[in-house]
Amino acid sequence: MYRCMICGLEFDHPLLVIRNEIVDSDGNRERQIKVVCPSCWMGEQYFENTEET
Repeated sequence: MYRCMICGLEFDHPLLVIRNEIVDSDGNRERQIKVVCPSCWMGEQYFENTEET
């Protein structure tokens, strides 16, 4: 389980955001995959793992 340090939401799985961006005039694309909080969309650097090991 994860907890967001920004909004305080506790969740099982983060949200994956996949974005294609055109990088040059030939139409070549670059895919970006980002892991975010499902509530506030902040990045994974703001998650903390709340499970006991």
